[in-house]
Amino acid sequence: IILSAEKTTQSVKNLVNAYSAGENGQLEDALAASKNAWNLADEAGQLNPEQHSMTDSIKQLTHALAEKVRGIQEKQGEKTQEE
Repeated sequence: IILSAEKTTQSVKNLVNAYSAGENGQLEDALAASKNAWNLADEAGQLNPEQHSMTDSIKQLTHALAEKVRGIQEKQGEKTQEE
């Protein structure tokens, strides 16, 4: 239970870092932190199935953030190609 809680905490920290990186335009860092957050939440859920509701929510948030970042990257790529 303690290890699961620790991984959940690390996951949330990575999620916060991902949002911060995205806000600062550090899109690759945002994707990396999102991936770490998702993986840590997944590990926490496997260690303690009672936390699945929380870890699934974290995974959904990290997925949504990563999709948003990828969309921004695509738009930036399109602008670069137009120029």
